[in-house]
Amino acid sequence: MVMQAPPLLDPRPAVDLPDGLTTLAIAEACREAIVSFVVGSATSWGKSGLAVWLAGPYRLLIRHAPRVEGPPRKSDLVPASIRSQLASQSVEAIVASTRQEVLTTLKLARDNASFARSALHAGYVRRSRDTSGRSGYVPVDHERMRLSDRVLSLAAVDYLMRPSDYLALLTVCKVCEKITFDPHTRARGLCHAHAPSLRRIPIK
Repeated sequence: MVMQAPPLLDPRPAVDLPDGLTTLAIAEACREAIVSFVVGSATSWGKSGLAVWLAGPYRLLIRHAPRVEGPPRKSDLVPASIRSQLASQSVEAIVASTRQEVLTTLKLARDNASFARSALHAGYVRRSRDTSGRSGYVPVDHERMRLSDRVLSLAAVDYLMRPSDYLALLTVCKVCEKITFDPHTRARGLCHAHAPSLRRIPIK
């Protein structure tokens, strides 16, 4: 069941989405981008892998809201906040710590929605409206965001649009940490690849 997002404490006017793009489609794309990050960051992502994610699925989502300006960018692909992180840490360390923070936050999201409200209050998420009048949210490109803030802003958009999915369906596999939204996986705590197969009892 899709729950229409309530206008939570955001005084800014809603962003109008272009024709043919729905708030639900934005939420779905955000979810896909989160899964893509978690899957990709589990491998040996280097600077190129991170740049591809930032310039691909992430950039397609942040284009719908006005960017919160800061100092001029030296690159169109890697935000300045992340470049400053890269100057003091290795790409692998940043990606690994971000992945762990995202997974920990999502595990807690089944009982606590504070991360989504925090993203909204920080200005990392903004209300949106599609041509049918349905309200939702879009992620915002804010100059001072850390990489984890950027990934979690996508989760916030999806959560604010479809909270019931996180409360009743979200599961992080105990073995591979794959993210799924499935009632059977939720009951087992394991994805389909790692759930023990059920033995069939022969009928006599």
